[in-house]
Amino acid sequence: MAGGAVPDLIAAAERGDQADLVNISSDAVHRGFPNFAVYCATKAAVTHLAHTLRTELGPRQVSVTHIEPGLVETELTAHLTHPESYETPDRHHPQHARTCSGGHRGGSSPSRRANQAM
Repeated sequence: MAGGAVPDLIAAAERGDQADLVNISSDAVHRGFPNFAVYCATKAAVTHLAHTLRTELGPRQVSVTHIEPGLVETELTAHLTHPESYETPDRHHPQHARTCSGGHRGGSSPSRRANQAM
């Protein structure tokens, strides 16, 4: 999906316009959840894609960010069979989510991009 946006982002950066790509991953990248191997692996792929795109697009003035929120209670969480596996002491703490960015665009902070993505 990111590949379809890349030419437009590069063109925007070349014009001097804002060029930010934001990917949503998960903190599941950093810890495993029983019975959610595929979910964790696909989120790890999103994170790795962001790292790779950052190295490719950063020099072209396109900023690449990925956000790794903690568990958000949704319909999916009602189906977890091992709820103890995702409980952490800081689960509801605002800093539990991670924002990672790179590339360099003046005035384009990771927190601003994270807020725009929400």
